Amino acid sequence: MGKVGTFWHKLSAANDVASVGTGFLLAKRHDLTLDTTVLSGTIQTVRVKVKAIAGGAATMTLKLCENSNGTQIIDEDTVTMNLDVGSSVAGSAIFDLEIAHVNTVIPLPTTISCFYKVDAGTVTVDSVSLVWTE
Repeated sequence: MGKVGTFWHKLSAANDVASVGTGFLLAKRHDLTLDTTVLSGTIQTVRVKVKAIAGGAATMTLKLCENSNGTQIIDEDTVTMNLDVGSSVAGSAIFDLEIAHVNTVIPLPTTISCFYKVDAGTVTVDSVSLVWTE
């Protein structure tokens, strides 16, 4: 019997990416390891946890790529960061993407790279979670 229904996948990374500033840099990224041989489905949501918000940072831009050098772009989006309750220096940037995607790089990538930048100042990215469906 074939697949029936929607299958949900979550990719995540929890190592700090410190001093994310106002430009995309190769070193300021997370690489999410794919849980399947191909990402063929819809990228639903990306949640980026941040801490150490400084210098007036209010928005975050996320660039998703099929490679770690940032040239095979899946999408780029900017959202306002939401502060945690009772905090002025920690919060989340939540990207509601709804992007239909099939890997286009040959050979097939084993990771999705998440690059970050902010509108002003700096932040430390604490973790990232990406949810996709097939």
